[in-house]
Amino acid sequence: MAGVARLSLRTASAHRSRYVLGAGAVGVASAFMVAGSMLIEALSAQMRVAGADDAGQSAGLFALLSAFGLVVIVAAGFVITNSFQTMLAARSRELALLRSVGMRGRQAFASVLVEGLLVGIVGALAGLALGSIAAWGVIAVAMPGATLVAPGASTVALSLGVSLTVTLAAVLAPARRATRIPPMAALSSAETLTADHIGRTRVALGAGVLALGLGVAFVPIQGGGALSILAFTVGALISFAGMSLLAPIFVPAMARMVTIGITRRPAGRLAVGNLARGRRRTSNTTMAVVLGVTLFTGVNVVLNSALVTTRAAGYTPDDSGTVFALAFGLTGLTILVGLLGVLNTIVLSVRERAQELSLLRAVGMTVREVRRTVTIEGTLVGLVGVGLGIVLGLAGSALLMTRLPDEGLLFAPPWTLIGAVALGSLALVATSTRVVAGRAASCRPALAVAG
Repeated sequence: MAGVARLSLRTASAHRSRYVLGAGAVGVASAFMVAGSMLIEALSAQMRVAGADDAGQSAGLFALLSAFGLVVIVAAGFVITNSFQTMLAARSRELALLRSVGMRGRQAFASVLVEGLLVGIVGALAGLALGSIAAWGVIAVAMPGATLVAPGASTVALSLGVSLTVTLAAVLAPARRATRIPPMAALSSAETLTADHIGRTRVALGAGVLALGLGVAFVPIQGGGALSILAFTVGALISFAGMSLLAPIFVPAMARMVTIGITRRPAGRLAVGNLARGRRRTSNTTMAVVLGVTLFTGVNVVLNSALVTTRAAGYTPDDSGTVFALAFGLTGLTILVGLLGVLNTIVLSVRERAQELSLLRAVGMTVREVRRTVTIEGTLVGLVGVGLGIVLGLAGSALLMTRLPDEGLLFAPPWTLIGAVALGSLALVATSTRVVAGRAASCRPALAVAG
């Protein structure tokens, strides 16, 4: 076991730049949970000083922030899985060499798990520091007179426990894949993107989970109310899990539909082909974006609809701006994690395909065409994720509102906000991907013959 730990530490040190984005995603999720817990503690202390009964409000706020935190950490899980899958593909020859000199399958499995543990620990600790700073800033600005609390033992335990659990769960599939790398793979001189095979078992399981989720979401409940809303929420989460299993099938198809006008050019055809070859990775990245955008759209549609209905009845809530700002910040973090996953995927994909890109340069592909191909790949992932997320968010919020006790609630999506966030997300993806594309274009043709 000591040898496995030393191998994992050496690997993490040698490939530290490849772990940064995965740890960053964990850090964002961890910071969210830490800041939320500290803000609740500060608010409770302030209410106790004022002599108010805070038990019910604190419990409700904690439940709300915990739900958002779980969504953020699930999105981070998609990013971590993609990171390790791509890193293992890039290190397949190295692992095969170790297998050929006596490394056992379970040792390879344990090595990847230890690497995941390191990513989770680093991300959780970074999130602990970042979340504490963010909470202190909010308390100082928005809660004058409140005591600057330090993260308690329960907060630290929650952050570490959830971060490590999700990180280890996210690396299980890549770890199992590491045990199946044959020693003969050490003879391969290239590390290229290979086509993913989607088995019938995955398709059947995905369809079954999706059907189960829809059944739970639309189960008729007498009287409606909180139980009806809970059933819809649980069903929506189950349905999303089913969609994630089926995503390798429909995400590349959606990308092809979006690119009908640009596939006449070589760069467009190559971009769509690369997304189809790595469809598991593409679908995981896309679903992380879908999760964030769906949550953002749904929450803001429900809040805006409630505000419009209230104003139509002649009332104007004084704290509506604060509520919208809080919702924007909470749900925006989930989108940020998803977009971080897009950048992560493109960065690792470019490193994995360095020899392939050099070969394309050697046979006549220009620097501009290489840059355009990689830029189109990242933009397509963002475009499909944002578009599908908006559609699901609108549909989900409309269905959820039918289960709210107030049947007179008007459906009023904040189109300006949704459009601005969608355009901003796509612009961020396109800009960051173009920077990575510049690195891809720098691959020299001579590398194509390197062994």
